[in-house]
Amino acid sequence: MVRKKTPTKACKEADAKPPRWAVITLHPFLPSETEQRARARAWGLPDDEIDGEDVAAVIKDDARKVGRTTNWAGALPKRASFIDNVKAMHKIKPMTGEVFFATPLCVGFGPGHARQTIEALWSAGLSVYVHSGPALYREGDDLTEFLARVLSDANTQYVSKYRAKKPSAKRKS
Repeated sequence: MVRKKTPTKACKEADAKPPRWAVITLHPFLPSETEQRARARAWGLPDDEIDGEDVAAVIKDDARKVGRTTNWAGALPKRASFIDNVKAMHKIKPMTGEVFFATPLCVGFGPGHARQTIEALWSAGLSVYVHSGPALYREGDDLTEFLARVLSDANTQYVSKYRAKKPSAKRKS
């Protein structure tokens, strides 16, 4: 009887997981920070603390006071800085990794913003993980269904916001 040998890894690097980051965005249309962080932990992002200070690979922007805009890079400066930094690192040494978002609307507040975010991360060699799917989008994937979901979720939120402001119609007795 001949046994097949199991291939062994040449070094520890082969066993290492690619780096992971979580992008947390605070906004009334999105899950709370606690919920987004809990989902990131469920995905496998460690809870890293040093002396009670969070040092996990989390990029957090607070957009709770941002109204409708087309300049989301300006409204989400930490996300924009993270993307610029990983793109610069990728040019020096190609890398791979994954970036976590809790929901499609966390990726972008509209289809254009979501596409821009995903393509920027892809150009840096990163994949995009959306927890509510769950789904992992890699460079070259067709985003048609995903972007339709972003549009639908955004429209739902804007309609809900509009209806909440609208005075209720008085009933005739």
